[in-house]
Amino acid sequence: MNAPTDMSLMQQVQGGDLRKMGVLYQRYNRKLFGYFYKMNGDAALSEDLVQNLFIRLIDYRHTFSGSGSFASWVFRTARNLQYDHFKANGKHPVSYTGEPWQLSKSAAVLAEDEGVREGLIRDLRNAMDSLPAEQREILVLSKLRGLTFIEIASILDCTEGAAKVRAHRALKALREIMIKTVE
Repeated sequence: MNAPTDMSLMQQVQGGDLRKMGVLYQRYNRKLFGYFYKMNGDAALSEDLVQNLFIRLIDYRHTFSGSGSFASWVFRTARNLQYDHFKANGKHPVSYTGEPWQLSKSAAVLAEDEGVREGLIRDLRNAMDSLPAEQREILVLSKLRGLTFIEIASILDCTEGAAKVRAHRALKALREIMIKTVE
């Protein structure tokens, strides 16, 4: 038997079966924790934000229209919650602590030396830290979370083309920072 889709589970939640939110929680809690953690670098805060997010999803379940993907709606709500939190606390997401995505083949060859590899990872994390939050966020969503540009566009409230341009610019900025680091 096939597992129910996110869409059908959310429709059941909207119909009053709040237990189905538990299934959605199991499917998304790790992804959402990873998103929050990569944006703020604080594990305890990220856990709290995931819990608060699912409370918000229940409270605002009537706003899910089903016209877009469930994942887009969840990550857009997560983004809004994160910014609400930082606005209320006078802080901004500034730290990137996640794993880097795959290195290019030439960098991978250099990385055979463990010290070089660790240095590249440290440099990449520092470069991510120095990006503006908007650029860091689009790289987290596209490269680390693996969302499609259609989903990212829905989260960021822009067109798919604009999301692609933002990702391209963010990668270009990251590349420039990394080149300066190597020089």
